[in-house]
Amino acid sequence: VAINVTEPLGRVVRGRQRLQGNNIPLSENARSCASLPVSTRRIPKKIFRMICFSVCWIGCGAGLIQRVVVSKFFSPLRGPGHRRAFDLCPGLFVVEYTAMKFWRKEKSLIYALHPEKIPASGARLTYTFGLGGIAVLATGITILTGIALSFYYSPTPNDAHSSLVLIQDVVSFGALMRGLHYWGAQLMVLAVTLHLARIVFTGGYRPPREFNWLIGIALLVITLVWDFSGYVLRWDDGAYWAFLVGTNLLREIPAYGETIYRAIVGDVQIGAAALLRFYGWHIFGLTAIGVFGIVYHLWRLRKDGGISRPLLNENETREFVSRDELFFREFITATLVTAALIFLTLIFPAPIGTVANLDAGVGDVRAPWIFLWVQNLLRSFPPLWAGIIAPLFILALLILLPFSDRRGPGRAVWFARERWKPQVILAVIAIVLIVLSVREVWR
Repeated sequence: VAINVTEPLGRVVRGRQRLQGNNIPLSENARSCASLPVSTRRIPKKIFRMICFSVCWIGCGAGLIQRVVVSKFFSPLRGPGHRRAFDLCPGLFVVEYTAMKFWRKEKSLIYALHPEKIPASGARLTYTFGLGGIAVLATGITILTGIALSFYYSPTPNDAHSSLVLIQDVVSFGALMRGLHYWGAQLMVLAVTLHLARIVFTGGYRPPREFNWLIGIALLVITLVWDFSGYVLRWDDGAYWAFLVGTNLLREIPAYGETIYRAIVGDVQIGAAALLRFYGWHIFGLTAIGVFGIVYHLWRLRKDGGISRPLLNENETREFVSRDELFFREFITATLVTAALIFLTLIFPAPIGTVANLDAGVGDVRAPWIFLWVQNLLRSFPPLWAGIIAPLFILALLILLPFSDRRGPGRAVWFARERWKPQVILAVIAIVLIVLSVREVWR
């Protein structure tokens, strides 16, 4: 690819040199995009990062000031009068006040999905930590940025890696979109995992919520497979060999292993058909299943009476939080989380390795962080036990947790002694997985 000497040395030139240095063949789409002219008035990367840092810090600071000042000086204005606090101090809360001033809540779908009021015990940050909402937000960010990336990604072995380099180094705001997609997916996995742990340690799985617990377990599995399928699409050296090892584990399943392998891979070995199938499952199949599962999970939560809450004593009355107050809290949390993701993306760009070399041998390849414990088990045990039986055993334990503690005191209370059995089981599982993952990292 010839480089136009009249263009300034910038992002496009570095991207082209990177493509040439790796001897990556370009598709027609990539070649045409790489030859586009570049404006000499492009904002330098350092100035762009400084602007983004400033916006992030201003957003975070405004949100924190809003919560501190309102809770300290305007506590009598909670509930219906909470909005008056923003009218009294519009200078402190420019972002939130302006957004809500022009927001017609009576015509908002998001506002209508919220209940009119919820118990105050279920809305405390120290009780839920907003993990369920953060997981939904991360899923939305990942889907939206994935749609943007799909315009440039090419799901073929020859063009997959080069299209990512094109996105990372040539496309305007491509690195930002890919970084938000990557870190949003990692946040989604982490938030879903911690959300399920919170449910166990607070007893939120008790009747009538045991069926919703099973839906949550299914969503955890879908999230892990969703993340792994996106990891494969990088088609760099680490992703290829992780893909090869992960799919070959299916062949260890007795009787039906080879049939399942061919149904998923689409051929007798990894190739163009496998990459195309994983691309289709990643952007269509798993996305549709995941979105439907989230919607059904939230609907089931409403049908089961909302977030679990502790039982009241005879002389106690239950306090409630209005829909407006709940939405304000979610708005601030979403703003802070989004700013943190942008901040993280600018400091730590999404990783990408060298292009996959199918003729070279397996080097020191490391699995995705969510499956490091499986890789460590594979070094000591047969593939059937380490890659199939061990994950299924852990999944079965998680499914059976609600049935080991169905009644009694301690509901909606952190680390209640009356519910020690499921908490011990989950703690042991978490410690074992963390130790195995750390061993693999330090190896």
